[in-house]
Amino acid sequence: MGAENKIKKLEGSWAFLKKHNERNALFLVSSVSLMAVGQAVAKDQKDFVVELIKDGRLRRPTPEELEMWDSDGEWRDYLFPFVIVQPFVFVEYDIEDH
Repeated sequence: MGAENKIKKLEGSWAFLKKHNERNALFLVSSVSLMAVGQAVAKDQKDFVVELIKDGRLRRPTPEELEMWDSDGEWRDYLFPFVIVQPFVFVEYDIEDH
């Protein structure tokens, strides 16, 4: 069984995910399947990952997003969908939805 078969979509609060951001392992995924990103990283599909980064579909959280998640109470109970592909954590987050 390949590594991509072990990827499971999970959900977690910002309080849980924050520690991954603090170790520079958190990435936001938008406008593309979270599982597709996880599988691409697991399969070392560098060209696809670079394309996602270049067009902004895979990125790090902005300082404004971090501040909002830390301080705005409406985010306290929000569950972010995410996958882990060690050492990275990929979070599904389409800003248009929020």
